[in-house]
Amino acid sequence: MKGPLEIDGQAQDLDWLGDFGTLTVLDGSPSITAKIRIPEFASLLEPQTPKRATSTDPKYRVLLGKLRSEIDRILDAQGPLAPMRHTNYDQAPGAGNYRVFYWGNPGEFVLTMCRALPFLEEDKAKALKQAIRTEVERYDPLRISRKSEEGARRETFLFDPGVARVTQADARPNLNNLYALWVYAERAAPDGTTTSLWPRVQHFAKSILEGKSEGDPGYVWDAGENPALQPHAIGPKPITNARLNFYLGYARFAKANGDTDAERLATALFARGLLVKLSHAYYQQYLIEKNLEHGISIHYPEGAFSSDRRIRSQNLASIKITERDLALSFGSSLYGKRESYSFLMDLSPEIATFLGHHAKGPIESCVNWHCHEFPAHWLGRGGQVFPLAEYNIVEPWISHATAMAQIDILGVPPEEAIRYVGHSTATFGDLYYIQKLCAALRSFEVRENMGAR
Repeated sequence: MKGPLEIDGQAQDLDWLGDFGTLTVLDGSPSITAKIRIPEFASLLEPQTPKRATSTDPKYRVLLGKLRSEIDRILDAQGPLAPMRHTNYDQAPGAGNYRVFYWGNPGEFVLTMCRALPFLEEDKAKALKQAIRTEVERYDPLRISRKSEEGARRETFLFDPGVARVTQADARPNLNNLYALWVYAERAAPDGTTTSLWPRVQHFAKSILEGKSEGDPGYVWDAGENPALQPHAIGPKPITNARLNFYLGYARFAKANGDTDAERLATALFARGLLVKLSHAYYQQYLIEKNLEHGISIHYPEGAFSSDRRIRSQNLASIKITERDLALSFGSSLYGKRESYSFLMDLSPEIATFLGHHAKGPIESCVNWHCHEFPAHWLGRGGQVFPLAEYNIVEPWISHATAMAQIDILGVPPEEAIRYVGHSTATFGDLYYIQKLCAALRSFEVRENMGAR
C-alpha cells in the first residue's frame, strides 16, 4: 500500500500507518489514496498545562489532604526512593514468580509528581519541582528504566536486603519516559529545557524508530521476573500506551524545536497507534461479550479470524487466535486474567480523551468483566493482596489500570471515583495511589467546570 493518508489536513505516509484492520477497507491497489479524519485529533497534540486546583466540595478537601500528606512524606525522605518489592520471598515462598519491583522507573516518578503539582501550595510545589529536577539529574529517564536498590524503602513488611535481586539499574530505555520528559519540561523544568533536551530526545527517538534499540515497551514487570514476559507467553500485545505516549512526546518536542519532518512522522505514528488501539478495544469487547474463557477449547466464528483485514499490533504481527494458540496464552493479550490490562497501563490524559470519545463501550465491557472476575478484590478494596496463585490475584497495577480507566475514560462521578482510589500498598510513595488521588481530584473539577457553563 502506497500513497498519502490525510489526518486533520496533513498528508502522511501509508507505509508507517499499516493495516487498520476492521477500521478501514483497503483494496490493495498500489495507487490507493485514503483520507481518514479522526475527530478532535489535532487537539490531542496540543500541550495542556493544568490550572491550579480548586473546589469547595468537602470530599475534595479530604482527598486533597491525603495527596498533600503523601507528597510531604516523599519530600521528607530527602533523597531517592528505592524500588518497592511487592512481596517478601521469605514470607511468601510460593510467590517467587511474582516477586516483582514497583516504581523503580525514574520516568514514572517524574510523571506522577508533575501530575501532583497543581494540587499543592506554592511553597510545596516549588520544593517538589526541585525534587523532580534532582531525580532527572540523578537518573536519566532516557537511559534508565529501573533504578538500583539505593534509597528509602517503601515496603509494608520487614525488608530483608539479602533476598533482593535488583542490585543495579536497568539501562534499557522505557518508551513512556520520553513523554514523561516532555511533561517535566513543560511543568517542572527550568526555562529552555525543551531546547536543551532536544538533541538527546532526537537520539533516543531515532534509535527506537530505526530499530537500533528495541526499548522497554512499558509492561509492568520491569524487573523481568514474571513468567508472562517469556517469549512463549507474550503473543502480539495490543499497542501499549507507553509506545503511544512516546510518539506523542516526540511530536511535541519536535514541534517546539521546529523540526517539521520529525513532527510529521511522530504525528503519523501517534495517529496510527490510536487507530490500532481502537481496533483492539472493539475486538476485546467482542471476546468479552461472547464470554470466551481463556484456556478453554472453543470453536470461534471463522469470519472473526480468517479475514485478510486482521487486527495488527505495533509490529504488524497479526492476531489470529487458534486453540493451540490459547494453550500457549497467545490470545490472553486481549482477553486474559492479567495480560489484557496492559491495554490500560500508562494511560495519559490524551489517550484517555481519545478512548473516551471513541471506545467507551469496549472499555466499559473490559472493566465490568474485571468486576465480575474479581468480585472480592475489585480495585483492591478487598485489602492488600499478595499473590499466591495465578487465578486469585489482584496485583496493584491491575487495580490502578482499571481505576484510571473508570475515572479518566468512562468519567465516573466524583463520589464513585473516590471508591476507586483505595489505599496505599506502600508505607509511602505509592505512585499508583498518588495518581489515583490526582485523577479523583480532577473528577471533582470536571464536574464543577461543567456546572459553570
